[in-house]
Amino acid sequence: MLVSQIQSREPGDRMPSIRQLIEQSGLAHQTVVKAMAELQQEGYIDLVQGRGAFVARRARPVHGAPAGPNGTVVLATPEWDDRQIFCVNHEAGVQAVRAGCRLMPWRFFPGTTLEQLAAFARVQERLVGIVVMQPAQDIPPADAAHCSALGIPVVFLQPGSPMGERLHTVCGDPTATGALLAGRLVAAGHRRLAFAQVQPRSAITDAMVAGACRVAAEAGLPPVQVIEAGTASWSDPLDAVPGACARLGDASGLICTSGIAAFAAVRALRRLGRQVPHEVSVIGSADSPLLAHADPAITTTTVDFAEQLAAAFALIAAGPGHPSGTVMVPVRVVERESVVPPIR
Repeated sequence: MLVSQIQSREPGDRMPSIRQLIEQSGLAHQTVVKAMAELQQEGYIDLVQGRGAFVARRARPVHGAPAGPNGTVVLATPEWDDRQIFCVNHEAGVQAVRAGCRLMPWRFFPGTTLEQLAAFARVQERLVGIVVMQPAQDIPPADAAHCSALGIPVVFLQPGSPMGERLHTVCGDPTATGALLAGRLVAAGHRRLAFAQVQPRSAITDAMVAGACRVAAEAGLPPVQVIEAGTASWSDPLDAVPGACARLGDASGLICTSGIAAFAAVRALRRLGRQVPHEVSVIGSADSPLLAHADPAITTTTVDFAEQLAAAFALIAAGPGHPSGTVMVPVRVVERESVVPPIR
């Protein structure tokens, strides 16, 4: 988001204030301040004490950056704003500076397709690559063919993307994510686990369930209870959370497809009279700083976005001749308060 703000202004133009950026992004004060400091270090902005931030008037040398421009990279992300999209935009901007590339943002709005993305990318000057953070759902291979036909590297940041010539995926392993979520609950002593399917079923959620089921089987536990909510959209799964929680049964460990869904599950379970986290522990993927301020603070998983975007730009730098495939970046657990030993 900050990089887009910069690209929409002329050198010397004033940037929005810290307060305005916090209101626009929904991020914590510390996160925005850190991002601004990094953008100053990378040469994007000038911070003037007592006056605010301004778009840099002239490029500064960045360690490792080439001397001249190396083309345009299109960054395609969903139209809504959250921490993950903010981090991807920021890290893509940093990597573009280091590669000497122009970063051109593009948004997935409801109903937009990869064919439209390909048409937008085709008219960009000196196009060298596309980075795609599509809404996390399966994409028909025929749709992905529009991007492949451009003849430049296309890198997807979500698992389960179609494979093909010049198409790459750089992501956290969803199977490993499911295993980490289940493993954290098992390590806390939970013997019956449930998976709340509150977003549309896809290759991502199937892999998460498979990882969780493997951990349960290896621990000699009953199969993971998969609660299907029947949702059709990834944009707002929270309406499905209360219904899923009402069908939890005697499971004491609940896995959610996202950290925000886990946050909603805590509220829904408490309204059903369940004690969280002592009677039911809740865990989710896709961390957000806001989850640290929940009651209880939500335990989640996350990936290193800087590492993910660095790998994506390395594939673009390798050119269209590089074989397609998947690069997995490590997934780690963010320990908080929503997972504790169950009441005996």
